[in-house]
Amino acid sequence: MSTALSSGAQTAVDLPSELMDSLYRDPVSPTVLAGLAARAAATRHFNSLSDGGANLSLDTLVHDVVVPRLAQRHSPSPAASPPIDSHAEELARLLVAVEPACASTLMDTLRADGRSLGTFFAGLIEPVARALGEMWQADDCTEAQVTVALSRLQIALRSAERDSPSVLLPLLASSMPPAVLVAPSPHEQHMLGSAMASALFARAGWDVSCEYPDSDAALSGLVHDRWFDVLNLSLSSVFTREHRLPQMAASIRSAHAHSRNPALVVIVDGRLFHERPWAYAKVGADASSCSVTEVVATAQRQLNRLVRQP
Repeated sequence: MSTALSSGAQTAVDLPSELMDSLYRDPVSPTVLAGLAARAAATRHFNSLSDGGANLSLDTLVHDVVVPRLAQRHSPSPAASPPIDSHAEELARLLVAVEPACASTLMDTLRADGRSLGTFFAGLIEPVARALGEMWQADDCTEAQVTVALSRLQIALRSAERDSPSVLLPLLASSMPPAVLVAPSPHEQHMLGSAMASALFARAGWDVSCEYPDSDAALSGLVHDRWFDVLNLSLSSVFTREHRLPQMAASIRSAHAHSRNPALVVIVDGRLFHERPWAYAKVGADASSCSVTEVVATAQRQLNRLVRQP
């Protein structure tokens, strides 16, 4: 779901329709982008003013510089995430220890303090996952220890989901709940983000399928065999994994090409999108959620946009 900026019959770059909607609130922004696009066919590269005349692709300029700056200027700020629990770093250290008892005791204590499921995920689980990534980066733990720690976090996640009261949130005004496919991006081994998102979608009353496709073909088969309103794909909650963006973009293109729903909404999340919220445009998604607490509201907002469109 994107809009192409073009001059005559020559198409330049594709931009997400949500971004175009926000840009057209300012009459200057589309004019500037259209001016750039009009020169795209004639000028494939231009000389950088800052790197000794190095060539930079016009598409790169638009996607990496112009689009993020205009999007940040014209789009509403995301809702504030719950504050990070002060025990997050301590819990991360305990999770990589050989003996898991101390980590389990601390998680049980923190889970019993009455916080909501979303607050528990965004205020503790996500910050702990990022702390594990920083510990690995500093050689304070191995990747195997990170894997074990994530397994322990998922056990805590399931316990929190089981113990939290089930309160359904309001949905679209329709007789059928929206259907969402929640999955890690193919080839992504960390499944924590998908586990949290599926729990929150289910708590909000959505029709949730949580799958773990190991290839683009497997993902495309899922959206081809069944109607889904939303596809929620996640990258690692621990590592940034910026090098996975091209692969994720290919996965999303394949999903759109094979989807039974031609208006499939794609929401992405993971640590990368927590740190760079507008990177969703690079992979062809409709939006990203900076925190797991935003994923349901983000998906609902995108569906509401489709309902309002003629």
